[in-house]
Amino acid sequence: MDLRAACGVGLLGEFYGESKEIDEPDQDSGLYAAAGARASGEIPLSDWFSVRAQLELLATLVRVTAELDDRTVSQQITSFLP
Repeated sequence: MDLRAACGVGLLGEFYGESKEIDEPDQDSGLYAAAGARASGEIPLSDWFSVRAQLELLATLVRVTAELDDRTVSQQITSFLP
C-alpha cells in the first residue's frame, strides 16, 4: 500500500433532542466536538485501476447527554476520553 495523504480532522456539530408524550415535554440541544487524524493510501491493481483505502480516528472532546426527569436516558459513548 502506498500512503497518499495524512491530515488532521476536526468535527463540530449540534445534537438536538425533543421529548413528546410526557407530562412536561421539552426540547434542548448540545454542542458536539471531536478531533483526530485521517490517512489514505492506494493499492495499484493494474496500470489503470487502483483501490483507495481511508482510515479516520476521532476522539470525542465534548460529549452529549440526554436527561429526562433528572435521569440520564442517553449518553454518547466514547472510549478515548472520560
